[in-house]
Order: sequence, then structure tokens, then C-alpha cells
Amino acid sequence: MAYDTRVNSAKNWSVLDAVVEWALPQARSEADRLRAERQAQNAGSPDADAEGRRVDDRQFAETVSVLRLLQTSAMGWWTQRGHFRDDLIGNVYGSTDFVKRGLPADHGTKLRVSPDGQQTWFWRGTPSGWVLGIGLAANERGFLEWLYSASESPAGGPLDSPDEWGVAFETPPEWRS
Repeated sequence: MAYDTRVNSAKNWSVLDAVVEWALPQARSEADRLRAERQAQNAGSPDADAEGRRVDDRQFAETVSVLRLLQTSAMGWWTQRGHFRDDLIGNVYGSTDFVKRGLPADHGTKLRVSPDGQQTWFWRGTPSGWVLGIGLAANERGFLEWLYSASESPAGGPLDSPDEWGVAFETPPEWRS
């Protein structure tokens, strides 16, 4: 910004930074309030919006956050050990880690690992009854990822039940914000 001198420019940027620092928490609080209000109004609704997302999306964002955390951690542990861990939930991550991400202490997140340790999948039922999940399979070039979104828990992993999990890298509407 051209304010004649560097000192004037620095002062203006400083004021602008202070305004953002003041406004950001208020904006987040208002967004959280509006989200909670919308979710309360839509609780129990079986409807979907124009983009195919469930209207009753209580704890969807929090669930996705936890599933992404588990996914990232699983890939890191696989890289170190050459197989996926079956104790990420309960050993590596406890209930406080889930609470920090907005889920209840009794979060209900599930984890499975294939017998050969080269496939893992996580899922969680939300308060609306909708289940979100993420699956990973390791191969010689890295990892394949699948996203899950359905009214029931997955019967198996993505390689075992491909019809349930859909196409790798296809994003279900509930995973889009």
C-alpha cells in the first residue's frame, strides 16, 4: 500500500492486522453459532441438498477431521514399519485427542487392518446415523485412498468390498464442505 513513507505503510498494516486479529475470533464464534443453529433445525432430516450432501450433517466436519488425522498417522506408521498399526485408536490416540477435535469422549470411531497389514480402514457413525469412513491400501508406489459414506457401517475394507467404498479418489458429497 502506498502511504507516502514506509513508516506510514507499516502503521497502516499494523492497524489492519489488529482489526483482523480482533475480528477473526468473533467471526468464528458467529459461524459456529449459525452452524449449530442450522444443524439443530435439520436434526433428523433424511433430505439432501442440491449438491447431494446430507442436510443433517451433525459432527460431519469433526468426523472428517478425525478420520484425516488417523489416515495421516496410519501412512506415517506404515512408512516406518511396513504395515498398518491396529492400535492407532486407544493406544496412539486416546479419547482426549478425539475430544480436541469436537467429538465426544465415547466417539465410536472404528479401525480395522487386513491380516497382511497392507490395508486399513476407519469409520464412524454420526449422530444423524450416517457413517463416514476412509480406507487406505499400500502398494509399491505409495497409498491408495477410498472415502466411505453410507447409512450402514462398511462390511469390509475397500479392496474386499469395492462396491461399498466406490472408486479410489472419488469424493462423496458428504466429504465436501
